[in-house]
Amino acid sequence: MIEIKHTTFEELFHADGFHELVDEYSVETANKAIGDPKVQFERYRQLEYTGSFYCIAAYDEKKVVGVVGLMVANSQHYPFPIVAVESFYLRKAWRKGRTGLRLLKEIKQTAWTLGAPGCSFMAPPDSALDKLCDRLGMTHTHNAYWCKCDEQP
Repeated sequence: MIEIKHTTFEELFHADGFHELVDEYSVETANKAIGDPKVQFERYRQLEYTGSFYCIAAYDEKKVVGVVGLMVANSQHYPFPIVAVESFYLRKAWRKGRTGLRLLKEIKQTAWTLGAPGCSFMAPPDSALDKLCDRLGMTHTHNAYWCKCDEQP
């Protein structure tokens, strides 16, 4: 049975299945323009300590199979916090069924509890998350691009 729960990053880093999740995530989200993703363990710990980052995980029989990282910042433009979905990953073998939707429900509930009227997602084009966001009718507002600073225009 799948359990969705808030957890600390320290617990996540030591959870059964964490390394498999990271390996799968790294292969699926690798980007030639900016390189392979790497877990910034200390950075996650620091952000969590300041209350700027929250972790939600999906566990199947105590094995982590999905993870969400929520970045929270005070807005200079709006009178409420901005919640950005920094990470949303569910291992491929667990994508059938409702686990991803249950994670999404917990993201929305957490954003609301934090005082935000919503949250932002950034999904790689044509990825499973991109297709899910579109299928769920999320409002498309911006595209994200990577601009390398070591190249001349």
